[in-house]
Amino acid sequence: MLAENLKTLRATQKLTQEELAKEMNVSKGAVAMWETGKRNPDLDMIKKIASYFNVTIDYLLDKETSTKKDPASDDQIKFALFGTTEVDDELYEDIKKIAKIQQQLKAEKEKRG
Repeated sequence: MLAENLKTLRATQKLTQEELAKEMNVSKGAVAMWETGKRNPDLDMIKKIASYFNVTIDYLLDKETSTKKDPASDDQIKFALFGTTEVDDELYEDIKKIAKIQQQLKAEKEKRG
């Protein structure tokens, strides 16, 4: 059920209802209503929630057991970044390191407010 899955996802990410509400641009009360099953978010919000937690809509609605979307393969990522899969492995590893550093910096910035 959506209410239970949302509450579990939020708790797993160590987010308060207030923090999730801010991320979704809704009130804390709206998140509380969703988590108790008293109200359901509209389809656009369900899509936004699924994207935020990197899960499928079906997972949120309890229609599958897998929580995570299938990750892109290295070849898919290379093609998306460079337009080809023929990319030097050293360059590709450097790009992944830069992306990881950017994620860490973003997380630190978000913690500081």
